[in-house]
This record gives sequence, C-alpha cells and structure tokens, in this order.
Amino acid sequence: MRLISCHIENFGKLSDMTVDFSEDMHIIMEENGFGKTTLAAFIRVMFYGFTGDGKKNIAENERRRYKPWQGGVYGGQLTFETGGKGYQIARTFGIREKEDTFSLYDEDTGRETGDFTSNIGEELFKIDREAFARTVFIGQQSCETSVSDSISAKIGNLSENTDDINNYENVQKRLKDMLNAMSPARATGKIKNMENKIGDIRVSILRGDELDRSIDAFNEKLNIENRKKTALKENLAQVKAAIGKASSEGELLAKLKMYERLCKAYDEAEKRKEKGPEWEPEKAPYNNDIDRYISQWGRRNEKKNALEAKRAELKALEAVLETPVRAVNKPLLLLGIVVLLAGIILIAVYHNLGLLMALPGLGLITAALIYKKAPQKKEENEEWLNMCREIEKDESYIKDTDMSIRLYLREYGTSINSETDIIDTLYKLKEQSAYYRRTLDELRRAKGEKDAFEAENDMERIMSFNPDEKLSSVDSLNKELSKATDELEAVQSNILNYIRQRDSLKDERDRISEEEESLWALEREKERLQRKYDSLKLTKALLEKAKDSFTSKYTGPVKRSFNKYYKIITGEEINRYDIDAAINISIMEMGDKRDVSLLSRDSKDIAGLCMRMAFIDAMYKDEKPFIILDDPFVNFDDEKLRGGISLLKEISREYQVIYFTCHESRSY
Repeated sequence: MRLISCHIENFGKLSDMTVDFSEDMHIIMEENGFGKTTLAAFIRVMFYGFTGDGKKNIAENERRRYKPWQGGVYGGQLTFETGGKGYQIARTFGIREKEDTFSLYDEDTGRETGDFTSNIGEELFKIDREAFARTVFIGQQSCETSVSDSISAKIGNLSENTDDINNYENVQKRLKDMLNAMSPARATGKIKNMENKIGDIRVSILRGDELDRSIDAFNEKLNIENRKKTALKENLAQVKAAIGKASSEGELLAKLKMYERLCKAYDEAEKRKEKGPEWEPEKAPYNNDIDRYISQWGRRNEKKNALEAKRAELKALEAVLETPVRAVNKPLLLLGIVVLLAGIILIAVYHNLGLLMALPGLGLITAALIYKKAPQKKEENEEWLNMCREIEKDESYIKDTDMSIRLYLREYGTSINSETDIIDTLYKLKEQSAYYRRTLDELRRAKGEKDAFEAENDMERIMSFNPDEKLSSVDSLNKELSKATDELEAVQSNILNYIRQRDSLKDERDRISEEEESLWALEREKERLQRKYDSLKLTKALLEKAKDSFTSKYTGPVKRSFNKYYKIITGEEINRYDIDAAINISIMEMGDKRDVSLLSRDSKDIAGLCMRMAFIDAMYKDEKPFIILDDPFVNFDDEKLRGGISLLKEISREYQVIYFTCHESRSY
C-alpha cells in the first residue's frame, strides 16, 4: 500500500496545500511551527476520522484542535494505492460528526466507488484507530510498547490463538489455585491439614496409655473416698441418735430463746409508741383526712388570692354605676323639632309670631341634647349583684374552711396563732399520724406473736427450764454433728470432683479410640490427595511446556523483528528484553522482569520504535502499509541517531516511509 498525494483545503493552520508522496522514502523537513504534526494528523484523520468529539478539553478534542484558522472548507483529499488500484478519499468536516461527508473515487475512472466505506481505515489496515496510532502512525515522543487487542488479533491473524492463550491463562490460574488449596507446604493446604490431623492422632494414640493409667488412679481414689463416706455416714448416724436423746432439752432451749426474743420485741414496740402522741386508736387521725384538709387549704388560698381581684373589680363597677350618663331626651327632642318647623312655616306669613315659636323650638332641642340621665341604682344592676354573690360565696368558703380546719386541729390539741401556721401544722400532724399508725401496727404485731406463742406452748414448763444444766452436753453434740457433716460434704465433693475428672479423661480416651479407627481412612485420603497433587503439578508443567511451544509460533517473529531493528539502532544483540505470550515487552534487571518505564527516555524510545516495527512486520505479511514517522529520534544522542538513520534506510526497502523532521542532522 502506498500514499500518492494529498491536497489540504483547510486543516488547522494548513490551507490550500498539496503534497506529493511518490517516493519510497519521503522526507518532509521543515522548521518547528510549519505544521508537520498537523499534516501527519491530516493523513490519519482522512482514514479514521476524528476522535474525542465529546471532550471539552481542546487538547483531547481533535475536531476543535484542527479547526481551520482561516476558515473555509474544513477537509481535503488523499490519494493512495492498494492492491494495484488507485483511490482518492474526499472528506469534509463540520462542527459535529453528523455534518461530516465522505466520498471515495476510483482513480482510473474518476467515478465514486463503494469499494470501502467511511470506516476505510479499519477496512484497509484491519486494525482500529488506537492500533493504527500504536503501529503505522509513529508520532513524536509517543513510542509506547503496549499491545492492544486489535494489534494482538492482527498479528498473523491470531485471533483464535489469542483465545487459546486466554483459555490457557484461565486453566493455569485454576491449576495454581487447586495446587495452593491442596499444597503440603501451605498452612491452609488440604494435604498439610491432613498431615497435621494424622500427626495429632498419632500423638493422641501415644497419650492413650497415659490416660488409662490416670483413669485407674482416679478409680482407686474413688474407692478410698467411698469407704470414707461409709464410715462418716455411720458416725453421723450415731451423733444424730445422741442428739435425739437430748432433743427435748434442745427444743425447750430453742423455745425459751424464741419467747425471750418475742418479749423483747414487744417491749421495744411499746417504748416506741410511748414516744408518739397519746391518742386513742379509734380516735387517731387518718392521713387521708389530713390530705383532704391540705387540699382544702390550698383551694382556700387560691380563692382568697382571687377575692382581692374580685373586690377591686366590684369597686370599679360601682364607680361606673354612680356616674351620671349623658343621653338624648328623645320625646323632648321631637317636640322641639315640631315647634321649630311650625315657627319656620309661620315666619313666611306672620314674621314676628313665627320667630316667637321658632325660638322656643330651638330651646327645646338644646335641652333635649344636653339632657343627663340619672345614674342607675347598683342594687338594680345584674352584674353588680352577681359579683356581690360570688364575693359573698368565696368569703363564706374561706371562713368555713378556716373554721373546719381549726376545729379539726383543735381536736388533736393543736392551737393556731396565725394562718401561716395552719399548713405547717397539718403536715406535722400527718407525720405524727404516720408514726402513730406505724408504731401501733408494730405493737399489735409483736403482741399478737407473743400471745400466739403463749397460747401454743406450755409456758410453765418453758419458764421453769434451766439452760445452764443441759447446755454443755447439747453444745458438744451439735459441734460433733457439724464437724461430721462438714467432713461428709468434703468427701462427697471430692467424689464428685474425681468422677468429673475421670469422666473427662474417659471422654478423651473414647475420642482417641474413635480417632484410632479413623487414622487408616485419613492416611488413605492423604495418599489419594498426594497422588492428585502430583498429577496436577505434572499437568501444570506440561501445560507450561505446551504454552511455550504454542506461543513461540507467533511471538517468535515479533522477537526476531525486534532483535533485528534493535541491533540496527544500537549495534548490540538483544540480551535484556523479553516478550511474553501476550506480546508485552519487559526488561530483565538483576534476575527480575521490570517494566520498560524504568528506562531512560532514549532507551524507552528505542524499545518502543523497535517494538512498533516488529508489530508491523508481524501484522502485514503480504501487502505492506506506509509508515508515518513524526521525528521519533528527537531524544537520541549522536550515536543512536546514526542507528536511527540506518533504521530508516532499512525499513524504506520494504515500506513506504513518510518521515517528518525539523533538523537536517536527523535525515539522510
């Protein structure tokens, strides 16, 4: 495939410009600012159209970046040859993609042809826009080494092989996960866990004899403790029999002590009651009554506080009622109007007589207007009467309440000097009442318990009992009984403790016996897992070998081309670079693979340029594409620049090269 020529109507800063590409090695050497990168972009856009239409940043939006500076038709024509036939692409561009136009013409006939669509770039090169920018179109300082899916699929038509590689990677990952899960060296591996279980069981089996001896020892301890238990029970029975003989004296002693406690409680209750008010039980005040009087006193105070306001309101009403009220005397006013009108009528006939009648009419009207109504009697005012009744009612309630509370307090010997003492006296009376009721209940309860004891027992026998004569022997027996009981409880506790420990050892021994039975099965399972693990390891190794053989079929050409171009530029054999099955390049440093981004700028450019040329060689076996190089040697030193020029000469033998540079030193 070859570029023939192009004509730029308007594209960025370029306008009405025609370029001829008839030579195999076409060098465009112009100063910076001429528009070399713009021309290179024009060629790419004619095949692939614009990118980044949705981007606001002009650096990312090509349509905006290359909008004509001088206006005019946005676009141009590009003539090329492929498969021995010539074509011309004609494109114009609008503000957005839907305004773009595309036409393709047959160079021989000059007529429009449908051999390719507006996606002509992908149809011609069999790669997408991104892959084109990473291979055929080598821009300034953009020699990336990464491979895209489109490039990977294009290399030797290896789309099926790529799927195989992906399947291989998935299988390898699954094998790795399975091996890790089974590993005898990993703490979480099934075989390792199985080995640990088997080891634990073997340790447990060794502990079995020790457990048997310990169980026998606990059985002997239990025999000894059971014999002690039998002897203690016999001794305890003898002590209880001796105590039974002295049970009557012990019972009398207990009852005597009980009666003494009851008498003491009764005496103390009487003393507490004597400290309180001297009331008759049936006449003692109740807290409910006192609370009622406290509530009444509260309502009484509320009414008293409101009474003063009512009295002031009554006084104000009386002042209003006693004040004469100015009012119009309607009958007198009507009479004056009639006399005045009659006088006015008579004036027309009898002037003097009319005047004599009109003047009295005016006097009557004036008198009617200045008339003052006599004040209303307050005894006749309903509002005044109602207020008086309310005040009288409140005063009566206050008086009755005072009298009722004072009489109630006087009933319990309390005198009141002032109103402020009433509420305090009521609360004090309530406290006295509560104390009286409480001590009275205590006295009644103590007397009831004492009387009941006296009624139920032979008091003469109890009171005649002398504890000093029998107490010593009963005491001794009780101490002996307590000691024997404590010893028996200790022995029983030991027996229970020994049984628990022995049973725990038995449970462990039973578990070990079960583990002994499962040991054979575990060992067989471990052998099975080990065989499976060994088989998986062998499978993984064979797959890796098969993968190396498989990938060498299509990575080999890429590696050979990379080595060829690397040697042309540097004069060195490739020795530090590696290309994996995914066609990714890495550098070997200190025995480890490292990313090429760690290299210097010129080393990265060399690796990237060689890798791109290796991609192109592998991708295009038959018809070779043109290659656009936009000053890729800008970071090369003099020695490497000479190698770069040699590279241009080499690739121009197979490819049409469109080479852009700004300096004569970087051309040939």
